[in-house]
Amino acid sequence: MSIQNTGSCPLIFRLSLMDVLEGDIPRPRDKSPQRSTIKRRKGKAESGKSAKAEFDDNLLPNEELAIFGGNLKRSEDRSGFSFWNVDENMQLLVPERKTVEFGVRFQAISEGKDSDAKESTKATPRVKKKANAKKNVDKQKETNYCHVAIVKLTLGSCILLDFIIVCSMS
Repeated sequence: MSIQNTGSCPLIFRLSLMDVLEGDIPRPRDKSPQRSTIKRRKGKAESGKSAKAEFDDNLLPNEELAIFGGNLKRSEDRSGFSFWNVDENMQLLVPERKTVEFGVRFQAISEGKDSDAKESTKATPRVKKKANAKKNVDKQKETNYCHVAIVKLTLGSCILLDFIIVCSMS
């Protein structure tokens, strides 16, 4: 994102992380992510790429209901979201007649490794593994675990913009 200052004096904008939520946001069946029909071989350059962000001006009805309807739980750990090109006070200096870019990054927080290690050491019959795998695939299609950040951009005491970032984990 970028901010342009068309004035003759520098401006100091401030970003604030108002709230961080997490939980399932149901996906409408017609909006489910589709895999591309073109098969490509992954080379070294493509294998490390992160998913491309999609920008929408409006929330989908199911997202709005989940976020403002209280279906998501408040997350105490805000370290998953970070800002770049802002100072330690979350301020962005935009010099006169200049454009400055800034951004928000999301890094998924890894869960405790102890619980994963315990689960992997359990012995289960082969038949159960296949049944559980099928259930997990069905569950992944239905669930859409998301991390949501509500961010505010201010100039002085005026709120210029508030935006919501929805990061899907599926």
